[in-house]
Amino acid sequence: MSEAPTSALRARCEDEVTDLHRFFGRWLRGEIDPESGGLSRMSDVLAEGFHMISAAGEILGRSEIVTAVRSAHGTKPAGFAIRTEDCRFRLGSRRLGVVTYQEWHDEGGESRGRFSTAIFQDRADAPNGVEWVHVHETWIGRAGA
Repeated sequence: MSEAPTSALRARCEDEVTDLHRFFGRWLRGEIDPESGGLSRMSDVLAEGFHMISAAGEILGRSEIVTAVRSAHGTKPAGFAIRTEDCRFRLGSRRLGVVTYQEWHDEGGESRGRFSTAIFQDRADAPNGVEWVHVHETWIGRAGA
């Protein structure tokens, strides 16, 4: 029996990409109080076994990502922005979804981009009903851009 993805799973995955990157922008600009549990928006949606292959080629686990994001709080100026584009649901079943998207960091009149593939799994208690299982990033343009 085939497990076709539901349109609801597609929408939840795409919404999660947008919402989490919006959080990252606010966190990096220091707009979220780190003492009020604000980091939980990110840490609570990463699966226990989450890992990421960064655009620099590093394999990072969940605890390393949480630590890095925690220490980056407020490190970007007010004009810094993160935006996502071309988010596409590529493959899925009833519980798993694969999404690709472009992530752009805009700062000081310059944009740096990366292309990402993310794997999500269904999780009812997460903000958008999915949690991040894996991310693989690749620079757009020149290496390290």
